[in-house]
Formats: sequence, structure tokens, C-alpha cells
Amino acid sequence: MKTSMRRVFVCLMILLSGELVAQRKQEVKEFTGVLKSYSVGMMFAYDYLTIQMNGGEERGFLFHPKYGTLLTSNLKPGSNVSLKSNTFTPSPSIDHKGDSYMEILQRYLSRDYIVSILINDTWQDLAEIKPTPVSPEVSLFLEKKIEEITVIEDRCIAFRFDRNKVGYYFAVRKDLVDKLKSGRVSFNSFMHLNTEGFVYPMNNVASAYFYRPLERVEGVLKSFLFKQNHVCIGAAFTANDGREIKVSFPSDKAKEIKEFIEVGKTYRIYHSTFKVESQLTPRELQALVSGKDTLKIGVADFYGGADVKHDFKDIVSTGKITSLDKDDSGRIMSIIVDDEFYIEIDNRFEKQIGVLLKRGETLSVTGLERVKKAGEIYKEDFRIITPQQITIGGKVYLLQQQP
Repeated sequence: MKTSMRRVFVCLMILLSGELVAQRKQEVKEFTGVLKSYSVGMMFAYDYLTIQMNGGEERGFLFHPKYGTLLTSNLKPGSNVSLKSNTFTPSPSIDHKGDSYMEILQRYLSRDYIVSILINDTWQDLAEIKPTPVSPEVSLFLEKKIEEITVIEDRCIAFRFDRNKVGYYFAVRKDLVDKLKSGRVSFNSFMHLNTEGFVYPMNNVASAYFYRPLERVEGVLKSFLFKQNHVCIGAAFTANDGREIKVSFPSDKAKEIKEFIEVGKTYRIYHSTFKVESQLTPRELQALVSGKDTLKIGVADFYGGADVKHDFKDIVSTGKITSLDKDDSGRIMSIIVDDEFYIEIDNRFEKQIGVLLKRGETLSVTGLERVKKAGEIYKEDFRIITPQQITIGGKVYLLQQQP
């Protein structure tokens, strides 16, 4: 499972702009009651209000943060409110106890949202929600001094740094509070720009960042890590306390990282905290620091996809099998042809033709050759091919493997 926070933010914006509406039945309903409060949302700006209806029931509604100034300046807590919202039916069953990001996001997206609201006896239409500006680059902060910590609504913790920047997280956990109280913080995120109409629960906010903590460890390089296809996608370090720390990085960053690291030298290693324990995939490397020298990876959310996307070109080649790579069960995973071509073999193809693949056997392959990126390192300088057709023993086999 690959969890990509950047994709989560992008998906969030897509869902709010209409995709969520298409997935569940909806109807516009009118509600009247007393405004209880405004709440912060996934971009740290106010985007949710709660009203107490005549029967005493409390109900919440989403609005886009760009309407924050309009609503908060005209409708104060305690005032009567009439609004129309797109109401989803049936209401989803949501676990309201979980505090993981995905559980919070699920609850967030399950809410009804306002399409119009009565202000000064006039119905104000709140136009279709559009994507909010998000920086396309990952923001990385190392050892930032925390200037202020604020708990908001007992469900969100925020901290100020660099005067007008704010990091935030939607769970007030003791371990998180203790980490922030240490006075310094390292994390990465994607920036939400302060946009016209946004209202924040803190003053002087230029940009807000969902807090994704990084772990710091010190150690020396042990070895680089390579995939089965011989592409470098990570490194192992020996930490000062003796532990082995494995991290992954995008394959096109390998050369830059190798040139930065000196064998035997101690580095501060900053990596993500997310890992699927049942998988071997290491955590994401985000930065290496030695003295005044810092190497920032500049890319996040590649967990499980460190071998980056590539261009491919058509290839037709004939040669002899010089070696075969098998797993512990004996299944052929790849073959080397003429000591030059690495040919990936998927499970379906291995079952179809595996018994014919023998060292010294001649075959012809038609497929797609991976175009090596400038920053990549291969353990062996093979040309990597995804086969789509193989001719062996006078017979043609159509594979249709995809790179």
C-alpha cells in the first residue's frame, strides 16, 4: 500500500470540487438554527460551521475557506442562521474516534456543504468549490525553532515558526505535544497559501503546513540498496547506537546522494515516519546533513515507488541467455541476455515459458527498453527491457508485459 500525502491533498481538492457529490445521492435542503461555532478544516483556515437547530440537534456544514471573511464578519456565534446545503443520503457510517490522517479526512469529506446562505435578508450563493492553491514543491523544515504552540478546539494543535508560518495537526496527542515542547521541530509538508477570504484561528498567518514529522538519526553509510533490476533506490546506514537504518530515495537522486556521502563520515539522516510494517520498503529519505552541508531530497510521497517513472523506446534484439535470477522457490524472476540485457519476467510469463529459459538458449525479444535517467545508478550496467514478445525454440510467445 502506498500512502501519498500529496495525492491525498490533491484528491481532497478534487473531491470537494464535485467528485464526492457524484459518488453519493444528494439533495439540497434548507436548515435554520443558531450559529454555535466556526471550526478549522484541512487547510487550517475556517471552513466549517455548526448550528443548533430548533429541535436542539446540532449539525455541521462545510464551506470553502475563501468564504471565511464573508461568513465570519456577517454571522457571529449566537446569531440566527438559514442556509441551504447539498445533503448526502444516506449518511455514511463514520468512526469518530480515530485520529489518523485518513480517518480525519474521511470524516471531513462525509460532511454536507453549503450552497447558499442568508446574509442581511439576501441569499448569498456560495459558488462551486474550486481547488485551493497548493505549492507543487515539497516544503522541508529542519530543526525549526517553535515560537508558539496553540491547541484549537481540543482537536487541532498548531505551532508557529519563522514568524508567520504555521504547522498544524488534527490530533492533540501527548507524544506529539511532548515532541513540540522540545522547542524544535523537523517536518515536511505541502504549503497552503493564504488566499483572499481565508480566516485563521491565529493571527499573522502567511502560509500553513500540515505537520508530517521526520525522524532524525545519526550514522555512517553501510551500503546502497538496489532493486532486483539493479537500480539503486536507497541506502543502509549504521546508526551511532548500532542499529541498521534503511531509507529509500527516488532512483534519479542516487548519483547526487552518492557524490554527497563520504565513506566513514557521520551524517544526520532525516527520514519520514511512515512505513508499512509488513513490507520491506524502507522509509523515505528527506535530507542528509553533515556540518554546514545539507542535501535535501526535494521530493516526498514516493513510498513504494522509489524507482521513478521512465521513458521507454522500442527494441528488437537476439542473443543467448547468459544467466537467470530465481527466487527462493525456484521461480525465474529475470534473465540476462548476452551479458547486456536485463529482461524482466512476470509470474504469468514464467508459468507459460519458464521451462524453456535455460542458460545458453538463443532467443529474440521485442519490447520496451527503459531510458536510463541522468541521476540513476545501476549496480550492473545492463539495458533494462520489458518484453512484449519472445521467440524461442522456433515459437513466438506474446507477453504484453507493461513496464
